[in-house]
Amino acid sequence: MLACVISVVSCGDDGGAGTASAGGTAGESSGTATSGNTMGPTSAADTSAASQTASADSSATDTASTADTTAPTSGDTAATGSDATGSSGASASEGDSSSSGEGPPATHHLMNSDQTECGDPLWCFYNGNVDVPAGDPIEGQECFTSPVAPPFELIEMHYIVASTHTDLEAFELRIFERDGGAPTDLIASIDATSVEASPVEHYYAFDPPIVIDTQEFCVGFGAFEPGLASSIGMAVDTASAVPDVSYVRMEGAGDCDIPDWEDASMHIPEPAGNWCMDATIRELR
Repeated sequence: MLACVISVVSCGDDGGAGTASAGGTAGESSGTATSGNTMGPTSAADTSAASQTASADSSATDTASTADTTAPTSGDTAATGSDATGSSGASASEGDSSSSGEGPPATHHLMNSDQTECGDPLWCFYNGNVDVPAGDPIEGQECFTSPVAPPFELIEMHYIVASTHTDLEAFELRIFERDGGAPTDLIASIDATSVEASPVEHYYAFDPPIVIDTQEFCVGFGAFEPGLASSIGMAVDTASAVPDVSYVRMEGAGDCDIPDWEDASMHIPEPAGNWCMDATIRELR
C-alpha cells in the first residue's frame, strides 16, 4: 500500500513520519501626502490667495490620507469550511493582494484531521497481525472540497507511509473527481518510485501542477501488482474518524475483499481512521 479538518492553507519529499504544518506572515501598507507654502503673504490680496491655496492643499492631503487608510493590506487568512457531505475540515489560505490586483495567486492547504496518530498501516494483513502484510492490490483516497471555485491547480500532496514489504514493485499517486461521496472519475495518475513509497513522511510536488475543474476532488494512491508486490501500508490517523472523506478498496479474500469504495474511517478490521494525507491547491488568475 502507499501514502497529503477541511483545511483553507498553502503547502517536498521525504522526512520522518509525522504531521505537516503551515503558516504565513501578514504585511501592511500606509502612506500620507502633504503640501504647503514656505513663503508668507506680503499684502491683503496675497493673504487671501495664500488662504485659498492652503485650504486646497489641506483638502488634497485629507483625500490622499483617506485613500491610503482604506486600501487593502496583504496577509494570511484562516477559516473553517464544510464539504457537500456535511463533514468539516480546517484550511488556511496564503497570498498577497493589493488594490491593483497584483501579487502571487493564493494557495490553500486542505486537511481533514490533525494527523496525530499516523503510525499504523491500513492494508491487507495475515492472522490479525497488522504488521504482517498479505499483499493484494489496494487503493486509497482522501477527499476535499475546494474553498475556491474551479478551475484551480493541485500543486502538492503530503502523505505518510507507515510500512512496506520489500517485494513492493510499483505504485501510483492518483487524483480523482468526486461529487458528494466516494471518488468518481480519475483525473491523473503519476507513476511513483520506491523512494516515494518509503515508510516515512512525504511531500510530493506536482510538476507541472494538475489543473482540477471540479469543486470536490481526492488525492491518494494505488498499488495494483499481485501479492506482496502491492504491499504498501499507507498510514491512517487512528485518532480521527471524520466520515465520508477517506476511502479504500482492495482485491483479496475475506476482509481484503472490498470491490467498491468503503469509508476508511469505519474500516473493519482495524486500524481505521482518516488517511494521513492532505493537499495544497493554488488559485488560477
